[in-house]
Amino acid sequence: MANIVSRLWKRLHKGEDSSPENPEEKEHWSDRMDGFSQTVDDVLQSDPATLGDPVHVISLTAFKEVVGDAWDHLAPKVQLMSENTLLSYLDPSDIYRQPAEDLFLLAFPTKKPDMARMRAREITIDLGNRLMGSHFSLGGEEEGGALVHAAEVPTEEAFGADGEVNLEVIQASVAATRAAEKTPPPVPAAAAALMAEMGVFNEGSNVVHARYRPIWDSPSERIVGYRCVPFREVEGRKVSDGAFYPANAGVDFLVSLDRDLLGMVAETYAQAVAQGADVVVPIHAMTVLTAGREVIGESLRAIPAHCSRQHLIFEAIGARDETLARDVIAALKLEGGGVAIRLSLESPDPLVLLRAGADRVGAMWTEGVVRRKLHQVAQGSPALHAYLWNMPDRKAVAASLKFGIQQVEGPGVAPVVLKAPGRTGPMSRSKIILS
Repeated sequence: MANIVSRLWKRLHKGEDSSPENPEEKEHWSDRMDGFSQTVDDVLQSDPATLGDPVHVISLTAFKEVVGDAWDHLAPKVQLMSENTLLSYLDPSDIYRQPAEDLFLLAFPTKKPDMARMRAREITIDLGNRLMGSHFSLGGEEEGGALVHAAEVPTEEAFGADGEVNLEVIQASVAATRAAEKTPPPVPAAAAALMAEMGVFNEGSNVVHARYRPIWDSPSERIVGYRCVPFREVEGRKVSDGAFYPANAGVDFLVSLDRDLLGMVAETYAQAVAQGADVVVPIHAMTVLTAGREVIGESLRAIPAHCSRQHLIFEAIGARDETLARDVIAALKLEGGGVAIRLSLESPDPLVLLRAGADRVGAMWTEGVVRRKLHQVAQGSPALHAYLWNMPDRKAVAASLKFGIQQVEGPGVAPVVLKAPGRTGPMSRSKIILS
């Protein structure tokens, strides 16, 4: 605990955060937060239902407990840093209130539930990084990582009939979230470490949906690739978990899945190259490090000898730190193709990955923290080949191009370049559906 307090004290008193330093600017930011608080009070007095459901909670309770007696000294700086972070994410339609010094309530009445949840998660991670720096992680509190939490409370439970905050209900929700995060994942430790950022997958489902679609389309290149997205049942509907591999998958499953995807790519590689496209295939870091060249070489054997592999790009998934990324990149380079690395929320700086040998560095559009990393680096590094996944519309595409993200993909950019072959891979532990 003493080490954590010491690190926090240094960070908060050496100006390592981006909080305003000018007294007038501080007052301006504080006034803006007061405006958000007044807004939520007005809404509660009129119609609480317009807040949307659920209400999102950003909790510094664990952080406060860890710093102990130092909290009284750190609180003003932490408060300013928290306000700074919140305001950088809140839109005019979003609603904010602070019912306690270590709790923030957020409502996103105009956003869909999944986007509201993603925004709350981004705020949590960004605030954690600002408070803890490189010592923050999404791991459990026993690792000294997750000291900032995001919880959800049904709107009707979060507020009483008089519009007052039900603080006990909110604190109970935060406590439940913290307890759940301490539960060990139901996967081997090595796999869990690589896949923690990929979400929870329903163990009862074994359907993996593989889509053959363009990754990006720019004036100089057309690129296609296989995607692999788990689906689960929610109220009778199949919905995507937003991950590319089941979070409970073991190494055998990953190797088997990647072997089949590589095989499918090999079968259509010549056709893709003939149409002027590069071909991208995702491959998990665990597959590369445990099975390596044996699986990759065997699976790509169907590529005709006359076809150069210069159009083949391996997209490494799950390479979460610099050391792991270097090992994975080195192994994949031996196969003669290019290497793309997808950044996660805990990935190192994009330039580090480029220096490690990656040809391209990319991120999910919805991961705002990572997206800003790419924007910042791309503006100062013409050598960075950056790309974004799941671009929502043409406006988002235009904004990314403006910020130096030259290769993008989305419904407003590229049509389907190739159709997937009409076959099902011989998966022993999962079923692949192609479309």
